[in-house]
Amino acid sequence: MEYSSFWRRFGAALIDDVLTYLPLTVVLSIIIYGPDPASVQTWWWELGIAALWAICYRVFFEGRYGVTAGLHLTHAKLVIFEQPNRDGIGYARAFVRFLLWTALHLVANVGFLWILLDPRGRTLADRVLGTVVVHDPSGKFGDFDPARLRVRDRHAAWFAVLIILSIIVSLAQLMAGRTSGTS
Repeated sequence: MEYSSFWRRFGAALIDDVLTYLPLTVVLSIIIYGPDPASVQTWWWELGIAALWAICYRVFFEGRYGVTAGLHLTHAKLVIFEQPNRDGIGYARAFVRFLLWTALHLVANVGFLWILLDPRGRTLADRVLGTVVVHDPSGKFGDFDPARLRVRDRHAAWFAVLIILSIIVSLAQLMAGRTSGTS
């Protein structure tokens, strides 16, 4: 089992952070840099959707497949240390990993920088939960096959699509309201 390098994990984290936190950052910047009276009523809704998107993205893909878009593109895979051949780490473990990852990310990236000190290249969240990121040269996205998705997984995928669309529509409405109010 070859452990994933710091730079491979850094690239994966960067890709995943753009996919998960960019919507949240856009919403927060609209809130901080001058919400007009029309948008004050809706910013909590958009903030909640953006945060829910980040949680759903990480927990679903790490829990079910052990691979997010960033990990897939950098040929890495998240596994349970004692069970490296299993796809996914489970939803509960993925949720706790997300919470630890986020909390440690806010404290000067101490959780991520721990990769440089750990012989297996694990973050503090990985150490606590018994997970490790390994190099996956096959680049397979777990056992993902769209034709074989269970009904529950299809619902989760459609839910994620609806969240993304609602963020886009809400942001467009905010921007349209701001533009019409200033002209």
